[in-house]
Amino acid sequence: MVMAGGNGSRYGALKQFDPLGPEGEYLFEYSIFDALRSGFDHIVLVTKEAFVAELDNYLKQRLPKSVKIDVIPQRLNDLPEGSLEDYSRTKPWGTGHAVWVARDYIQNTFVVLNADDFYGRKAFEQASDFMDKYQNTAVYGMVPYQLDHTLSDFGTVARGVGQFDKEDLKEIIEYLTIEKKGNDIIDQSTGQIFTGKEWISMNMWICQPNFFDILSSEISLFLKNKAQLEKGEIYIPRIIETYIKTKKGNQWEECTLTFETKKETLTIKTDKAQGLWLSTILANVTIQNSKTLTLQQVKENYEAAGLNDFELFWDNKPVNTLYKAGLLQL
Repeated sequence: MVMAGGNGSRYGALKQFDPLGPEGEYLFEYSIFDALRSGFDHIVLVTKEAFVAELDNYLKQRLPKSVKIDVIPQRLNDLPEGSLEDYSRTKPWGTGHAVWVARDYIQNTFVVLNADDFYGRKAFEQASDFMDKYQNTAVYGMVPYQLDHTLSDFGTVARGVGQFDKEDLKEIIEYLTIEKKGNDIIDQSTGQIFTGKEWISMNMWICQPNFFDILSSEISLFLKNKAQLEKGEIYIPRIIETYIKTKKGNQWEECTLTFETKKETLTIKTDKAQGLWLSTILANVTIQNSKTLTLQQVKENYEAAGLNDFELFWDNKPVNTLYKAGLLQL
């Protein structure tokens, strides 16, 4: 998912649409090229409504027919149900909102990135390997870069600075005005000093489908703070930081279920608690059972087991795999 909806306020123009390549290619086309070479086959590009038709036509002419492309607008009024309707603002709500507007176009694990940053092919290969390992689980990923490799000679940059325990991201703090002055690297807003060796986010995240539920809650909470409505933004690193804090002390465990049919062997992976519940309920929803449950009864059983987000779990890849194989009926 490529975020190309920003106003380019610091740059002074929409730099994501500045011609860059030998034939006028945009910077994000290099990311798309590297993504396709790394095995990706679905591109979702979020941009300003005025550019949707033009970019949709442009990309469909340049991309292989086998690649699915969705170009969608980031509208200010596309907000979670029950959100405010009265606000005075023309600036986009930020990167978190840019991801939110793609909720109807993404059903599986996905990568988020900026249109105006260059990531390199290795980043997409790493993201692809991560996705193969953690497809539709509760595990998120960040493709990190060393801070001193990402600074600008022409002003400040915004970076999410991570704290790691080996490969586990423990904390991510968003600094909005990092700048190198002489031999020093400092965030102008907070006075925080950096060595330059810190691992930071360039907004290349590997996210799971439940991120849209997280975003819905965080956006609604953000909009309740009237002080933020004019200029505040919803940043992905800040949402990830909140997610990390709510998960601290909780270790995610995976459950693998294997099914044998006459034609094939199917394996699905899911959260341990959800997998154990599914193994107990299967006898009531298999095609061999003459007295099947309704979807509402299954949902009530799921929630009675203390589990959350039934619709997200039931409509996701593990259960859909069983449906497609003809192993479930409701």
